[in-house]
Amino acid sequence: MGVRRQSAGRRSPLYSVVTGPDGGCLAGGDVTTHLTDEPNATALSLGSDGVLNWGSEYARSWHVSANAATRVADGYVLAGHARSYSTQGTKIILVSIDDEGDQRWLRTFGESATTNICYDVVPVDGGYLLAGSTDRKDDSQVLLARTDENGEVDWEELYDIEGAYSLAHAVVPTDDGGYLLGGRTGDSSHIFRAVVIKTDEDGTEQWRWVNDVESACHDLVIRSDGGCVLAGRRLDEGWLAAINADGALIASESYSGEGRGSFGSLLSVDDGYITTGQTSEFDGTQSQGWLVSAGRLAESGAAPIGAEYSVADQDDDSLPGFSAIGSVVGISTAYALSRRFGTTDED
Repeated sequence: MGVRRQSAGRRSPLYSVVTGPDGGCLAGGDVTTHLTDEPNATALSLGSDGVLNWGSEYARSWHVSANAATRVADGYVLAGHARSYSTQGTKIILVSIDDEGDQRWLRTFGESATTNICYDVVPVDGGYLLAGSTDRKDDSQVLLARTDENGEVDWEELYDIEGAYSLAHAVVPTDDGGYLLGGRTGDSSHIFRAVVIKTDEDGTEQWRWVNDVESACHDLVIRSDGGCVLAGRRLDEGWLAAINADGALIASESYSGEGRGSFGSLLSVDDGYITTGQTSEFDGTQSQGWLVSAGRLAESGAAPIGAEYSVADQDDDSLPGFSAIGSVVGISTAYALSRRFGTTDED
């Protein structure tokens, strides 16, 4: 299988990819060129054959990072944050572009001299959902905001969680009109714990789940019974867990690679889930890609499981939820891992 690589400049990390018209895709991220030492939001459009159609930069007057992108009917929306050196603050930025990469509008919001970051953007009827964090109350809180179709903010909610460093990596709409947020919270010791928050359609919190062990939620998908499955990391392992519609943990599975592991994006498929991520040597000398296939985690109506253990007990890797079954396949300079966890019928 051939691999095409596209470069946008001297330093050009790409953080998100979404499908485009005619089998192509759009990748969003940052670019730093020879013209400036500061990153700008960038988008690259590729055809179904991987050939670059166009590449564009946006918001050159700021120090910008574009963390997320989403497809809309006639274009895309990029989301991230823009830093101001005059106020030392960071505002959330939204950029709407058409299928040719031309900017239609650009919006920013967030108070000056504070830090506001968007990690996910999701289109909903009549607008967009934004998930991220803000430090407008002297510590970082989870942020959920809804905008209209032109990127103007309709409302925003902050969720104060134990721990000074809290954020949401992902948001998904639920069948009852509400939303599920997934992220993490932590303190100055840099020990973080995964967080899932359920809200109603106005962003009012209905319940929250905070893990007892060091962990993080990087993405989540809805279960048919109203709960969710999350992907992230637990300790030094890639991690999948299921939460029911009442906010209780009902399944937890993890996999350890060649060192530190973490899962990122999560996709629901007919017989389970596919998740991406990375695993790296403990000495930090090498990092490799992960592609993991997993079966369903729990039956609908499964009983909640108890707390796995606390942060103080995290050195005991014989506790429930750990597994070491997998297969490794070498591909190019990285490798993919394909694994089936214990499979049960969810529906």
